[in-house]
Amino acid sequence: MGTFKDLEIFQSSVTLVKKVYQVTSDFPEEEKFTLAGQIRRAAISIPSNIAESTGRRTATERRHFLDIAIGSLNEIQTQFIIAYELNYIDQDALTELENYFDALRPRIFAFYRSIKDRPPISTTSNP
Repeated sequence: MGTFKDLEIFQSSVTLVKKVYQVTSDFPEEEKFTLAGQIRRAAISIPSNIAESTGRRTATERRHFLDIAIGSLNEIQTQFIIAYELNYIDQDALTELENYFDALRPRIFAFYRSIKDRPPISTTSNP
């Protein structure tokens, strides 16, 4: 049995974070701590919540953190649309980012649908 680090969606989301940092490093200086910072925080939230979901016992708890990851993915997608409208990124950069979003989103949903409750922890010891 592996850990969250072995999950393809975790690895893909970390790749997305690296791409987000690369793209936002070219934002205007006055945006470094506003829009760029917000995008980076939301991007980091995606692999963080995927990882956190794997440590929870019930399906409901695990899915909750995946819901947050999807919300953060939608958030950064919206913020990059705004960055494009403000001419902070060009159409090629937006298209490349959209491809990352469109590839990761269905994988997170598939993982979400696969989640089952874990067996209860036994409070008695076996001889």
